[in-house]
Amino acid sequence: MLDAVHLEMPDCHAEMHSYAADEAWWPPGWVEMSYTVPKNCMDAYLMSRGVDLAAKPVNTWPRSGTSLVGGEPIKPTDPPL
Repeated sequence: MLDAVHLEMPDCHAEMHSYAADEAWWPPGWVEMSYTVPKNCMDAYLMSRGVDLAAKPVNTWPRSGTSLVGGEPIKPTDPPL
């Protein structure tokens, strides 16, 4: 499912807390997950995707197209993840 939505997990051990996906309705479908990873791993993951970690708040996530969370559009100033 993550491949279908072009979402790549960080390249380190992730402790999954929850995962749910509407795989039967793909597309458009949805994925919800919660996980934790070591901070240095997440920092490297975000920097490899162009996030400026020095920005407060982090608002330089490269966005394209329109994304929705819970049916609401994601604003350009929202955090990347």
